[in-house]
Amino acid sequence: MNEPSDGVTTEFLDYSLRGIIKGKLSSQELSFHSVGVLCIHKSCFPSWIFVLPSTLYSIEWVVLHKDSLWIDLVRHVKPNLTILFDIPSPSTATIIFNAGAPPGLSSLIWTNDNLHTLVATNTPRKRLRHPWEMYRVDVLHNEVGGVSDGVFRIFIFSLHTLSGLTPTQLPRRDVSSIVDPTTSGGTKAQPNEQSSMKIPTIRRTPCGVLSSFGLFPLLSMKQKFLVPSVFASSKWVHRKLSQQEILHVYDVPLRILKLISSADIHKLHRSIDVPFKVLVSVVSPIFRATSAPTTADTGGVAFCPQIASWVTRCHPCFQ
Repeated sequence: MNEPSDGVTTEFLDYSLRGIIKGKLSSQELSFHSVGVLCIHKSCFPSWIFVLPSTLYSIEWVVLHKDSLWIDLVRHVKPNLTILFDIPSPSTATIIFNAGAPPGLSSLIWTNDNLHTLVATNTPRKRLRHPWEMYRVDVLHNEVGGVSDGVFRIFIFSLHTLSGLTPTQLPRRDVSSIVDPTTSGGTKAQPNEQSSMKIPTIRRTPCGVLSSFGLFPLLSMKQKFLVPSVFASSKWVHRKLSQQEILHVYDVPLRILKLISSADIHKLHRSIDVPFKVLVSVVSPIFRATSAPTTADTGGVAFCPQIASWVTRCHPCFQ
């Protein structure tokens, strides 16, 4: 990446394919959205804090349930992040990223004068009143670098008129990219049962198990796959995916998995409802849509095309 010779250098931690990596961005002026993250259910995993790049979003706080399973993990990975157990009012956050359904109409969050956009991963129980407008973004997991057949809907509530919310697409991948060939177990299989696909779909091999050169069916998670194995003489076996491999289906970074006990791996699987790459795919479009000037008073930060261009070209998830 060609960096300017002058200006400030900002360190950030961003989600990547197999972990959280370090990178740098230099620019004379950085424009941020001040944001908050809501994750108010006990088992809910605060995925948003791991996918929001600090080059675009400054996370002011995260609200967790007081008995959240993931408080210690958040404190370890994000030691400088403010953890709250109640929704703050007033708040400087202009955008809130919410895990699950958004708060009800009686919530103090909607009375915050600075808030102009709320992003949620589930539908509201009741329709929000004017002037809040709701936008739906449907994301095909496989079109944004995922390996499942899942289709996920992201809900965006805004006081602004938004456009250009198309998810950022990534090269297609398949189950073979996330399986571990050193995992033991399974029934010996023959390599000629496997064949590659230009466009991955869910497909069975002649012996009746699923091809690892296809997609993972989220509605049938206990299926067996034909996968490579260093322990089989044929180098192929039939087996179900391990818990850790299923978490890779949901794009959970390896660094996070290394920080979680084996007992909590199963809990983590139940806590994530939307794959990380689905969230990543809408981060940059939301930034552009909520930052671009409109005929109305946006009340937000000025659009910074240099940063938006850098995210598209250089963010590790967009490679």
